[in-house]
Amino acid sequence: MRKGNTSPEIFIFRYITEGSFDAYSWQLLENKQRFISSFLSGASAARDMDDIADAVLTYAEVKALAIGNPLIKKRVEAANVLERTKIAFRSRQREIQELKAVIEAIPGKLAKVKSLEKTARKDYEKYKADKEPVTNEERTAFGEELLEALRGNIERDKERIFDEYQGFSVILPANMSEKRPHILIAGGNGESYYCEMELENKTPIGCTKSIDYILDRLGERADRLCKEGEMLKKQFNEAENDLKRENPYSAEIETLKNELEEIDAALEREANDAKEAKSA
Repeated sequence: MRKGNTSPEIFIFRYITEGSFDAYSWQLLENKQRFISSFLSGASAARDMDDIADAVLTYAEVKALAIGNPLIKKRVEAANVLERTKIAFRSRQREIQELKAVIEAIPGKLAKVKSLEKTARKDYEKYKADKEPVTNEERTAFGEELLEALRGNIERDKERIFDEYQGFSVILPANMSEKRPHILIAGGNGESYYCEMELENKTPIGCTKSIDYILDRLGERADRLCKEGEMLKKQFNEAENDLKRENPYSAEIETLKNELEEIDAALEREANDAKEAKSA
């Protein structure tokens, strides 16, 4: 990695001495990396995060590291597990909030999807009942008039009905941009269907073919909406079941905190014993 190196491949060795201060130094680096990565990735639900730069060792802990005290190793491991568990706890808390939002939003979405499905089926039945053959001459005349009307509909502030086609109203929409010319097709059941129209490349006959394409597939549209509704129901049930798990990390955090307190108490007793032995 050094400037001027011509070797295509390099190796990096990092040496750690067992029973030395290295263990604590690497623990600090690990915690810092986890803290920074969690913050940058958005994995933490917390708005405020505390760095661990103020973590310090007591003289007793430094001495214990120097002589390879196993309690220090146990404390480092427990502290690391506790930190990871806290991150998992915050992540689960964020999931709980998202699950609640999903459960709250789905009933409204489901009602809308069911309404759209019902309307699409009604419109499809209407289309099949009212559909009539259209000659190429009729298609050409209708398409030419529609393209001309669309050119004059750029940025109009009110929508207006252009004509009827196969029992459906062809609507020129309000605020139509030149980049996205389109019409709306309405069957009178409360919903309209978007139909894109190109002003330069579209042929007059192509205009009616595009409308036919939308109307011919209203049954398929209703089927897709039905599947979407089933998927929403499934998501709702899964979210409810997942929410029942609450946050399983709460008890684990308390257990780890108690374990750390016991280790700290043991280290403090060792330090006091050593101090009394030295005084004696």
